[in-house]
Amino acid sequence: WADDGVRSVGLRPYVVYGPGRDQGLTAEPTLAMAAAARGEPYRIAFGGRVQLHYAPDAARAFVDAARRSEEGGALVANLGGPATHVSEIVAAIEAAAPEAAGSIRFDDTPLPFPEEFEGTVHPAPVTPLSEAVRETVELFRARLRAQKSSVS
Repeated sequence: WADDGVRSVGLRPYVVYGPGRDQGLTAEPTLAMAAAARGEPYRIAFGGRVQLHYAPDAARAFVDAARRSEEGGALVANLGGPATHVSEIVAAIEAAAPEAAGSIRFDDTPLPFPEEFEGTVHPAPVTPLSEAVRETVELFRARLRAQKSSVS
């Protein structure tokens, strides 16, 4: 922006989870949800507190920021949101998939960065954790049913 007047947006989410998030270390909460939907155990390789961003909420924040960039300038910000302990993620998974109770575990080793991003924060929608996890587990279950019916 300063050199050529090109508008831009740079957003930093912390831990994105939900549909479509299946790669990398911080994808493990989503992978745990998929395992619960399949009836399989899973161990999340980190613990502590993390800022969570449900994938549809993160997408909405990026779209909103891109639309605001039309006003000019260059926006660089962190996505806001509450910090959540991994034990709360596990509890939400178990509530969405009660049959998975006790099979989703986590290592209580925090990720190698702060619990929450500091600095400029871009507002992001926040779907409640229990609702987002339930939607994600239901989506994985629907995909499993579709796969089974296409094989039959």
